[in-house]
Amino acid sequence: MVDKKIITKLLDSLKAEVYNSEILNLEYIYEQFKKNPSIYLFYPYLFTESFGVKENEDLEKLSVAGFLYYLSLLQSDYLIDNKAEKDSKFIKEKIFLIEALTEQSIKILSDLFEYHSDFWNFWNKRKKNITKVF
Repeated sequence: MVDKKIITKLLDSLKAEVYNSEILNLEYIYEQFKKNPSIYLFYPYLFTESFGVKENEDLEKLSVAGFLYYLSLLQSDYLIDNKAEKDSKFIKEKIFLIEALTEQSIKILSDLFEYHSDFWNFWNKRKKNITKVF
């Protein structure tokens, strides 16, 4: 189990990032955190060596970015699975939410990793593999 102090600190960091976006709804983010296993907020802590992140503050940012991106993937999956049942307003709202979550995540990641780093090379490979599925 993850220490409650770490949870509080990461949720505070998440709150700051969401507040800075001016688009994302903090209540929505917290509800998603409650519904989903907390591992998705703490995932980078399991692989600190792989990410090459040494500073605790950077690890917190990486955790928040990963969680926001995870939420964007969940929303994308939900939209794909349910688009036939929903009206255009619902679809537009989901698309804007997905975009906001992804954008905020990438902003954080861009502060952590240089443009030509291994991280972005892996990011591009992963994205290419995902597009092959569709």
